[in-house]
Amino acid sequence: MIGTMEGLMDQYDRGTLSRRELLSAMLLLAVPSGLAAQSPAKPIAPGLTLNHVHLYVLDVDKSIAFYGDLLGAKVRDTSPDNATLTLPGKSSWISLTKTKDPKATINHVGYGINLNTAKGDAARLAKEINDKYPESKAKPTGPTVSGPNTRSVYLYDPSGIYLQIVPKEDDGWLPTGPVGSKILKGEKA
Repeated sequence: MIGTMEGLMDQYDRGTLSRRELLSAMLLLAVPSGLAAQSPAKPIAPGLTLNHVHLYVLDVDKSIAFYGDLLGAKVRDTSPDNATLTLPGKSSWISLTKTKDPKATINHVGYGINLNTAKGDAARLAKEINDKYPESKAKPTGPTVSGPNTRSVYLYDPSGIYLQIVPKEDDGWLPTGPVGSKILKGEKA
């Protein structure tokens, strides 16, 4: 599957695949194919959802309209030059960030797992991943502008693709957005 994803991204980078075709193909890859799916005996972090895709886009407002029209995505939260869109069913979302580059790209893909950040699972998971795959450079999110944060683990796969592992319930609120600000203050979103 990793080879297939890399091939799709190469096609997108070369301009032979549109963003819509890339996103559709990646979503299809997330659906288990039954007999073809082989998993290790005991995975480090059993994946439960394809939680989100973070895209660097040229125009956030146009992208909001596009994904709303195409997939029925609804705005969950915004902050300057950023937006989080919830997909129907609310189990997956799309993160949009305005890029200063002349070309839009995929920043990372987030996979949802059972992750208890309050119990230090992010640090434990990063260590376990690095013990087996030191080249992954797995690390907990760490401090952010919103304060201490171990909400997730970022890492690289063997092909250099950037990944994020998050709690399966993560819904993409932005700490600097209106919804995220309420959550940080302990208010109902």
